[in-house]
Amino acid sequence: MKFRNILIILAMLIFASAGRTFAQNDRSTSRDTPTPIQNNKVEDDLDGSDDSYFYKFTASPGKVTITFEVEAAETNAGANFDLYDSNSRPLLSSVLVQGVDKGSERTVKSIKVTKKQDVIIRVKGIKYGESGGRGTYTISLDGAVEKANQQAPPENQKPPE
Repeated sequence: MKFRNILIILAMLIFASAGRTFAQNDRSTSRDTPTPIQNNKVEDDLDGSDDSYFYKFTASPGKVTITFEVEAAETNAGANFDLYDSNSRPLLSSVLVQGVDKGSERTVKSIKVTKKQDVIIRVKGIKYGESGGRGTYTISLDGAVEKANQQAPPENQKPPE
């Protein structure tokens, strides 16, 4: 019976750590190597620090709608969101989204893109003293957005005949 309980506990620990790994998605802290957004959505944790994380997506000409949402785990949680074009020029700056008293806030913004390009999103958490700032954020993309490739083909690959 003890062996069975140990297996159950071990399985629970593995699933818990796997869930955390998938949520973090190895998010990038470098603007030069942002994390590609898969399936037009990012969901991740705010850890109470003022760290910055970077994501990218490819936008086609047209209107792109971005939904930012923050949900506080305990007291308050918040983040500033910035969007940059492929030349590092700001498309949106300092979009503040905060969840207060275990609540959530959602903000929807749109940009118009005139040519196909990569767009970088910076998420900068807000530190609320010693005990605040923990929660989650979600970024959803809609409109003229291309699906991210899981793996880019090698540059010297010949096209199929």
